[in-house]
Amino acid sequence: MLDDPDRLSRIDPSELMGTFSSLPEQIEEGLAGVRDAAWTHPPSGRVFVVGMGGSAIAGDLAHALGRWYGGVEVQVTRTPRIPPYVGQEDLLIAISYSGNTWETLSAFRQALGRDLSCLTVGSGGELAETSSTQGVPHVFVPPGFVPRAALGYLLAPLLTLLARSSTRLEKALPGALTDLGRIREEWVPAVPTEENPAKAIATALEGKVPIIYGPPPYAGVARRWQTQLNENAKTLAWHSILPEANHNEIVGWLEGSNPERFAPVLLMPPSDSAIHARFQHTLALLEERVPVTSVPLLSEDFVTGLLELVLLGDLVSVYLAVLRGVDPRPVGSIDRLKAANREGGGEGSSAEGEI
Repeated sequence: MLDDPDRLSRIDPSELMGTFSSLPEQIEEGLAGVRDAAWTHPPSGRVFVVGMGGSAIAGDLAHALGRWYGGVEVQVTRTPRIPPYVGQEDLLIAISYSGNTWETLSAFRQALGRDLSCLTVGSGGELAETSSTQGVPHVFVPPGFVPRAALGYLLAPLLTLLARSSTRLEKALPGALTDLGRIREEWVPAVPTEENPAKAIATALEGKVPIIYGPPPYAGVARRWQTQLNENAKTLAWHSILPEANHNEIVGWLEGSNPERFAPVLLMPPSDSAIHARFQHTLALLEERVPVTSVPLLSEDFVTGLLELVLLGDLVSVYLAVLRGVDPRPVGSIDRLKAANREGGGEGSSAEGEI
């Protein structure tokens, strides 16, 4: 079924598969667009990213990269209010692909009211308009995408800040994008299912509720897998973190009823990491009750591995949509919720797939 190009084009008429596959090109184009930007990293070294949905994922990935490579410290806020401890020496980055996400706009207005240093990222909308009138630097990203499919463009400004504060990341990034372009060729629709890890994973998840487990540095990636499965494949999914889950969730897996309804997916840490053995032990225990999908890293370099797993999860979600026979682009449930908020006096509106 996944090897039928006619079925893929029929179910994915907007070609989200190709858009997600363009992640390295999006990042390269985005980096070129902000390379000479006047803004720099904050004196405190702290960056607070405000965003929701697909826009906030960029902050999650930047948080992981900042922790790994050093330099800028990135924290992510998914609420309409900014933390009270954000100070004058920090930088607040408001990301909204649509420019109209009410939670992000609310937080941005609070930041302006406190005279905080700000940067905004989006394709236009009220966020860009307010930034212009208030003299706040704004990074424009190309319009016309669903927010979750513009991750590379949204991530690029954050990568620029991180690379300016970490020579290790600056040196690693070009090779990572080259490697990502090579690795993705193993997952494209032309590669048959028996040789295609992305198709194989999607097949294993069909008819199940996926639960994605990742080690702490890959928490944002596990979240990305969950949200992509939610929005593209239109299926319930959750994410969790190991080894924390070994102190609670493992009981439900091994002693609960009907575990076959679920499909655990383990994003495996590098073999030389301190928690690799714990993942292996968890894998062995889970396999006593349910089939487990183990996803190993193909790259030792952290930024390459991080982006590699993001792209793999994106393509898995579209392949699962094809198996389920659902168009991955529309998100009617979110549209219904936005309409209910407007009719019921809820605050604001937002773009497709982002509330």
